[in-house]
Order: sequence, then structure tokens, then C-alpha cells
Amino acid sequence: MQKPQSVTNAVLAIWANIALFTLIAVIDKQTGAMKSGEFMSTLVANAIICVVPYKISAGRNWARYVYAILMALSIALMLGGETFGITKLALIMSYLTLPLQAWIMYCLFRSNSGAWFAARIRD
Repeated sequence: MQKPQSVTNAVLAIWANIALFTLIAVIDKQTGAMKSGEFMSTLVANAIICVVPYKISAGRNWARYVYAILMALSIALMLGGETFGITKLALIMSYLTLPLQAWIMYCLFRSNSGAWFAARIRD
């Protein structure tokens, strides 16, 4: 079974989101809004998160659930007011990318996407 376009689009959107927040970290570091330790921690976290879209693209069902859990936790914390340590630019972009996150979840959990992931489990 061929990978659905919805999965390909979701993976590209995840990569774009990672790149966007890495760029925001660089901007925050350059403007002094983020300290060196926080900057390095952000880069390491983003590097670790890069495993998820790679594994989603490879058809690993667990990776789409890990991504869903990470997004649900980050959105719950953000909407719950737990924004300590997040720069203003990152917080603004987090709110602005909420529709993108919803669209990614829709793409990853569509029926044709689910069928593709299920077929990959049997392979």
C-alpha cells in the first residue's frame, strides 16, 4: 500500500513546525530573550523531536501517537497558562500554529492514514 498524501503532508508540516520553532529559538537567542543554556536545551529537544516525523514517515504507528500525546500535552499546558520559561515570540507562534497542529492531527488520523499505518504493522 502506498503512503497516503495526507501522511506526507502531515510529515512536511511537522518538519516545517520544527524548523519554525528552531528559527524562533535562534531569533530569541540573538535578541537576548533566551539565555545560552535555554537555547541549547531547545536545540537538543528539537533534535530529539526530529525522530518523530522520521518514524511517522517510515510508517511507525507508535510515532503518530507519540506526536499526538506531545501535542496534546503542550496545548493543554499552553491553554492552562503554564507558559513559564517560554519567550513571547514562541508563545505567540504557539497560539498561531494551533490550527496547523489540528490539521496535522486530522491528516495523521484520517481513515486512509490509519489503514496505511495498520498495513505497515503487518509488513
